[in-house]
Amino acid sequence: VKFREIFPNKKNVELIKSKIEDFKTTKKYDLVMIIHTLYYVNSFEKVLKNIYSLANTMIIVHHGKHGIYEVYEAFGGYVKKGPNTMSTYQDVADTLDKLKFPYNLSVYDTQMNISSCKDPKNETGRKLIKFFLEHSTLPEETIQKVSEWFRAKPDIMKHDIGYFFIKRNAK
Repeated sequence: VKFREIFPNKKNVELIKSKIEDFKTTKKYDLVMIIHTLYYVNSFEKVLKNIYSLANTMIIVHHGKHGIYEVYEAFGGYVKKGPNTMSTYQDVADTLDKLKFPYNLSVYDTQMNISSCKDPKNETGRKLIKFFLEHSTLPEETIQKVSEWFRAKPDIMKHDIGYFFIKRNAK
């Protein structure tokens, strides 16, 4: 619904709902954006090969070693089970290198205010902890444990993000 509100009469703009690993088409696309999606696939290589075969240009956004990845590292056992991989933009770069796909990578540092995560009673902090661990519900003891970990951190946490720009047949 929101997509059609933004693009009400655009015949050349298409929204496709699909698991990225299952996506099949004979169409070719000018641009494909993969934004915070590769965390949820079992094989970067399979997905990147597929998308590269049908896109003239790809934009991939994937986080780095700071921010949410630090939470993943500290509490990986609590992260919701599934294909969500503890990976960084370096893992994406390594896969692109292996596939010999040309790309430009830009890395930007952002900041997250995590002060609310330090108080296990703070509803905003609780929601953020659940977001970090990819759970809509968590046992109280897990929230307490993660909150305690955040208390040892500064209020502002660095979060780095890699932006890949991939053009087919780029020189």
